[in-house]
Amino acid sequence: RRPSLLHVLGAALVVERAGVVHYAAVDGDADRLVLFFARGDGALELLDGDKMLALMARFVAERLAALSMPLTLGVVQTAYANGASTAYLREALGPAADVCCAATGVKHLHHRALHYDVGIYFEANGHGTLRQSIVRSHRSLVL
Repeated sequence: RRPSLLHVLGAALVVERAGVVHYAAVDGDADRLVLFFARGDGALELLDGDKMLALMARFVAERLAALSMPLTLGVVQTAYANGASTAYLREALGPAADVCCAATGVKHLHHRALHYDVGIYFEANGHGTLRQSIVRSHRSLVL
């Protein structure tokens, strides 16, 4: 049976792959995500919004490059983002994405993400999303 995000209290999902247990937790209205897993030494590794953004941005950039379509990718952070994550995103994504900054708050991040065919944003606290403009991309993308 597939794990369900809404199972029991609707707050957590646990998935085991390759012997590693991964956990996902959301807040009450499911607009904040926290991912974590146990490292080999037993310590918990927290993937905050900056780390989730980096993973998602690399994944999406690779998929968009394979499409050979002129689609724009925007990766939006706030001034509260870890400076090292911003440097990493710029280096790892290069010209494939516009890594930019918006005022603090999801409403500002979302507004800035609307300027791209595919926009990804996360605050360090886990609030965030990936959005895609079907109108601008002229067809639905399967990422």
